[in-house]
Amino acid sequence: MQQNISSTLSRNTSQFLSLGQLSSLLVAAMFVSAGCVEDTNDPIVIMPIAGTAAGTEVPAGETMSGCISDASCPGGICNPTTGQCVSGECSSSTPCPAGQMCNLNTFTCSGSSTPSCTTDANCASGFCVNQMCQNVECVRDDNCAPGLRCQGMRCVTDTSCIDGDGDGHGVNCPAGGDCDDRNPNVYEGAPENGATNCGDGIDNNCDGFDSICGSEEDLDNDGYADKDGDCDDMNPNVNPGRQEIYYNDLDDDCNPRTNDDDQDGDGFAAERSMGPDCDDTNAMINPEAMEIAMNGVDEDCDGTDRMNTDEDRDGDGVSEAAGDCDDDNPNISPRLTEIPYNSLDDDCDSQTRDNDLDQDGFTAPRDCDDGNPNINSNADEIYYNGVDDDCDPSTKDGDADGDGFNAMRAGGNDCNDDVASVNPNGEEVEYNGLDDDCDPSTLDNDLDQDGFERARDCDDNNAGINPDIVENATTNCDDGIDHNCVGGDVRCDAGASDRDSDGVPDDQDCEPDNPDVPGPEEIPNNNIDDDCDGEVDTAPCTDDAFDEAASNLSPVSASSVTDGNTSATQYGGLVLCPEDEDWYQITLNSGDGIEVDLQFDSEEGDIDVQLFRRNNGGLTEEELFPISQSSGVGDYEVVYNARAPVRDTYFIKVYQFSSSDQPQEYSMTVNVFERCQDDPVSQSGEHNDRADEAVELPPLGEDRQICDYDHDWYTFTINREQNVRVDVLFTHPQGEGSSDIDAILYDEAGTRSFDVGLTVTDNEVLEAQNLPAGTYKVQVRGVGDAQNRYRIFKSSGTSLTADYDNNADQELVDGGQTTGVFTSEVIRFPEIPAGAIVRQLTIDQLDINHNCLADLEVNLYWDGEFVVNLWNRDGENCLDNGLDDDSPTSIGCIGGIGAAGWNRRLGNDICFEGRDYNQFAGLDAQGELTVEIVDHVQGSTGELVNLNFSLEYLLP
Repeated sequence: MQQNISSTLSRNTSQFLSLGQLSSLLVAAMFVSAGCVEDTNDPIVIMPIAGTAAGTEVPAGETMSGCISDASCPGGICNPTTGQCVSGECSSSTPCPAGQMCNLNTFTCSGSSTPSCTTDANCASGFCVNQMCQNVECVRDDNCAPGLRCQGMRCVTDTSCIDGDGDGHGVNCPAGGDCDDRNPNVYEGAPENGATNCGDGIDNNCDGFDSICGSEEDLDNDGYADKDGDCDDMNPNVNPGRQEIYYNDLDDDCNPRTNDDDQDGDGFAAERSMGPDCDDTNAMINPEAMEIAMNGVDEDCDGTDRMNTDEDRDGDGVSEAAGDCDDDNPNISPRLTEIPYNSLDDDCDSQTRDNDLDQDGFTAPRDCDDGNPNINSNADEIYYNGVDDDCDPSTKDGDADGDGFNAMRAGGNDCNDDVASVNPNGEEVEYNGLDDDCDPSTLDNDLDQDGFERARDCDDNNAGINPDIVENATTNCDDGIDHNCVGGDVRCDAGASDRDSDGVPDDQDCEPDNPDVPGPEEIPNNNIDDDCDGEVDTAPCTDDAFDEAASNLSPVSASSVTDGNTSATQYGGLVLCPEDEDWYQITLNSGDGIEVDLQFDSEEGDIDVQLFRRNNGGLTEEELFPISQSSGVGDYEVVYNARAPVRDTYFIKVYQFSSSDQPQEYSMTVNVFERCQDDPVSQSGEHNDRADEAVELPPLGEDRQICDYDHDWYTFTINREQNVRVDVLFTHPQGEGSSDIDAILYDEAGTRSFDVGLTVTDNEVLEAQNLPAGTYKVQVRGVGDAQNRYRIFKSSGTSLTADYDNNADQELVDGGQTTGVFTSEVIRFPEIPAGAIVRQLTIDQLDINHNCLADLEVNLYWDGEFVVNLWNRDGENCLDNGLDDDSPTSIGCIGGIGAAGWNRRLGNDICFEGRDYNQFAGLDAQGELTVEIVDHVQGSTGELVNLNFSLEYLLP
């Protein structure tokens, strides 16, 4: 995970706050921090907390709220979990003296000055500083995630210019940004017009499109010719790259949607342009707007603010002057009781909530329990409590692993609700330690039921072969079978001498006086040839630092490990001694995932790994709950759990499948996916973290997940030379660097790249021309600790567009005791060939007239499956409160005038125009689109008057 000055906030707060809220929180924290030093670059003066003098030490055991760093706590330490100053002497940013370790629970230093390390690999956690293991965040810049640098042994934001291609442009660069930091010819402001760098498919100047080549000259030398959209090529101050300057009688930006005399886009020209709009900066103020009495604003531009009168127009017994906030509606009055969710201020009391009754920031129906602030669409699901905490029907309360079967503790028949592949419909996988089919009678081990599991049984399919079977010079001898699993077949020799009575004649026994020899395997360090192979192992085994610190031979003494936050090796130089097991432990929070990767040389021996959850059991292997086992025969092993259903301790067991007489080295990386559920194990899902684990491209429209420090590999084959395009579609929110994804197209070996996608914007596109027939691989990887959903698909790269138009007026269904649901006709786009893939759906125009917007919810479906919500009942008192449905771009909807014609109140229509929806990308383009308009409240009616779409699709 990225660690910076707000590392703790990122773990505990930023998952629930927007970027703006988090920034506000940090600013507020700095204002209330005692003893803050004034930033010499900022005129703001930081004041100490009232009653606390700057420089006052914090008494032992007492706290002082409001800190973001140790510098905010003179004489104390800033507790990153609580954000409070506490007494202490060290932290992750304030290290201990050389030779001592910092206890981050008590913020105290301890330990001797005896050197404990020579390299970072000697340290179970932290880094080797002055020959002592120090639990600090970093010692070098490369210990920090991209975009961060190491300062004072902690990772802080790197504000230096990041310029990957050396063109002077990039992140934090004074010269400006760069939309492709691997191409020095591409940057903000690069030359691109109708004659220069045009028609090459590259956005050279980062303005969002490639200039069109044409014969026209750029007569005004502003970088734009007619072909580029310059609407006045005789004026260098007019072109598509300019911002509109209102009221100068020029179309400065060559965009007819930005009307020169109508800045707020409400359809009325400003008074300064000889129009009737008395406030052209507010779309809710114009001659057709509804006047709100006595608020000091002339909404309808009649020259006055209407005054309340004693007239009782609606006959409800209360006039405007007496407090009737809507004297044209008898159902609204201070004498009435508020009716929730009808979008009206029934009791004329703005403090009485009509929606979001629990004040958790989520309105119904998105909030499935508006009476409980702990239940909303941003809450975490708490499994097995009988409550839909996250308001997401897909996260079943009793089915944490999402396999369709409720856990036994929730009244179901899923015997292991941690693992999706384990359920009553699962197929038993032998020797994986799991009851995959939840049927104890289906054997996982000891298949021949002779009482010996595979580890001790040399033939688990033959009950006549196991350590209890008699084999000597007269019985079961000389038949080529090792009946008693001691390591070889005994030759028949009736009457032969057998002094130690071990069943092996003296002349076949390398230790004729030792009944334990020959045995099935060599025991190291005993100076005996236990398996009679002619070699005696006397080499000592030097264990690793984990074993030396506290022997980790069992769950009781399991070594604690931490989240690796890396795609590379976390723990190197680990040693598994003969007859040894290594046990590790780590605690996961509910909703977190975990992946443990082992790497070793299989030619030296086969290492396997298992993952367990404690699950309220004891600290023995038999009492732990098995989650995953990896027992391959290659150089890698991976155990994995997509999501922890509850907070618990997880145990990792590393062991040799068959005992070896030699020590074996291995490395291990433990990555915890915080609040991120990785892909399920499937034909096109996990495990596909390496090139040799590449899986098939997923089905069209199926999402995939990148978790922190995760890689996904895919493979595809083409049977002839052809052009290939691979789209990786995702959203990279502005300012959130941890959500970026990169992609690379490789050859079959995963070593030679044909194209790379390393931009810092939405989506990546990989293209290769005339790619020869063969097999290829694609790597999708998160940048640093990225967590993001994405879709990936292959096409020819050729795109076309299909359109749908329906401008017939269609009456909506009014709500009542049940919601009124209007569903459009099924929309099929014409002439789309089989195998075509949706690139993007655009709403050219969607116009709904309705006299109570907050009644409505508008959704789009594809092939009957929900894809995107367009309108979610925002707004109050039937108005949209200036939301962007009537934006300045809605020229086709006349900026709300159509709504004014509907009920004389500006803003009461939903009008979308020219909006792109990438949520449809990757779907089968031959699918069917439907529009759903749901009316939740009775009494308000409306119509769908325009419905126009265009579909961009890629040919197969």
